[in-house]
Amino acid sequence: MKVAFVDNLNNNFFSMVRYFRNEGVDAYLYTTSSTALDSTNAHFSCENDTFQNVKELDYILKFPSDYNWVNLYNRKVLSGIYNELKDYDLIFACSFSMAFLYRANLPVDVFIPTGSDLFRLPFRANNSIQEWLRDIAYKRILRKSIKKSRIIIANDSNPIFGTALKKLGVSGVNLAIPMVFTEEVYETDKWDFLDAYDFVVFNHSRQVWKTCHGLPDCAENGGNKRNDKTIRAFARLMTSHPDLSGLLVLFEYGPDVNHSKALISELSIEARVRWVPKMPRKEILAGLKKATFAVDQCRKNVVGIGGTSLESISMGVPTITNTHGCVSEEDNYYYKAPFIDILEEDEILNEFEEYLANFQKYDQIGVTSKKWFDNKAGVGVIKRYLTICQDLMNDKS
Repeated sequence: MKVAFVDNLNNNFFSMVRYFRNEGVDAYLYTTSSTALDSTNAHFSCENDTFQNVKELDYILKFPSDYNWVNLYNRKVLSGIYNELKDYDLIFACSFSMAFLYRANLPVDVFIPTGSDLFRLPFRANNSIQEWLRDIAYKRILRKSIKKSRIIIANDSNPIFGTALKKLGVSGVNLAIPMVFTEEVYETDKWDFLDAYDFVVFNHSRQVWKTCHGLPDCAENGGNKRNDKTIRAFARLMTSHPDLSGLLVLFEYGPDVNHSKALISELSIEARVRWVPKMPRKEILAGLKKATFAVDQCRKNVVGIGGTSLESISMGVPTITNTHGCVSEEDNYYYKAPFIDILEEDEILNEFEEYLANFQKYDQIGVTSKKWFDNKAGVGVIKRYLTICQDLMNDKS
């Protein structure tokens, strides 16, 4: 079975290709200019997800086109895409590659959206004439390509995804995306400074708690990450335990970094916070291994299970996030997943306090988290994908 994975947003497909190849599948990754080292999404390049020399990996190839929308109507470009990918048994795709594959008459077998390519890009509209023309092209073709996909991996219990699927008239398969490749050892001395602290809280989500990004209930519930709750809860812990050697790690990533810095100054905890730059996942994973807690999204009406939280539990870190009921719904893929299901600032603080009183409890949560990830979101879930692939192959024959 020969399988192509096209594009690499969130580094999902680089992880999946490596898992597939470890299972004996002839899998290849087509990277695009949108995730190259010199692009705005450079943190999604393969180089940023492994300590291996990517140039020596012969299963990483270049997609034959950039994402300039005019190429959707360039016969030579479309012919090049078709000739490159026509011999694959199955194609996995995401993002704008969906439109190019559709135009090249290469139906996508499995669409695994990274987020906005499902809930925003197929529907968006912009103001300038140039952007309007581009979006008319992309929007129409993306909608067609998604509808023609044989399988869509998307959690429809997530209100954002569920609404988009309903608009498109399609349904999703609720299955974890094996976005973190755990069969590599992630080590770097970048995080040695954390060894000086007894209590480390990692919040490597984008800073988004004032910016709305189109959320209809933003005025009431804020931006979709609500990092401010973590900052406030941590500040309160430091006030009640001034002798605790604690540190909050935040990333200078997202539209609300300056708002977060202002809040930290207001709470007078600058000395207790370490800002770090946006960095490769391979380095984030190395840092997570030294964390006491990781916190993702504690925002109402948003499922806080995604790349950040899955990265955290993949390293065996007790992870706080709002699962929006996923862990208590028996028919949900994340049923009984070991996330610490929390929404409010007071609840975050209570977990921090509970750790100080009973750290053994959280050590066990960390062990359980790693086991759950390996089984349900790592090498274990790959078995499910391989079954899907075989079913799709059988349907073709």
